[in-house]
Amino acid sequence: MMKKLKAIGSSLMVGVFFILSNLASYTIFTWLKGQYDFSWPTILEQATIAAGGIIIMVLIGFILSRFFFRHERLYFKIFRSVLEEIGRGNFQISEQLRPLQRMDDGNIRDTVLQVEKMAEQLGEMETLRQDFIANVSHEIQSPLTSISGFTKLLQDNSLSTEKRAHYLEIIQAETSRLSKISENLLKLTALEKK
Repeated sequence: MMKKLKAIGSSLMVGVFFILSNLASYTIFTWLKGQYDFSWPTILEQATIAAGGIIIMVLIGFILSRFFFRHERLYFKIFRSVLEEIGRGNFQISEQLRPLQRMDDGNIRDTVLQVEKMAEQLGEMETLRQDFIANVSHEIQSPLTSISGFTKLLQDNSLSTEKRAHYLEIIQAETSRLSKISENLLKLTALEKK
């Protein structure tokens, strides 16, 4: 109901504004016609008055929008910079949003809270992602280091057959471990896509 009333009020304001702009244009045209004593065909006079009304309406609308919508321009400027920061991976944006938290508009405050919550959650996800990568890197690096070390030991020709067999078993176990890690990563990727 409230939205309908706002829409009706806005439509009435635009209509009144349009009529007043055309009335101002007619007044100016009539004054100029009296001052300079010229005569145009009626259709040309009406077209000039209508064009003048539109020009006056656009000019006044531009001036009023610059005056009345300062907060909205600030709002969009701050939000654009905040979203750019989030896009760069900086999720510490509370300080940048502080000027918007003092605005009177409840919708702006709600949006600020939602953006802060989103940035906080993205920051937590980024921390989890970095921890996950660090853990996986460690899990992969450990068997690779073992395999590398034991293959160097196997190059020694003086090793006994038992030692060689033991080192080969360790290499096989580490290879299986790497294979399981790789398999689990593939499963995680498949689950993420679902």
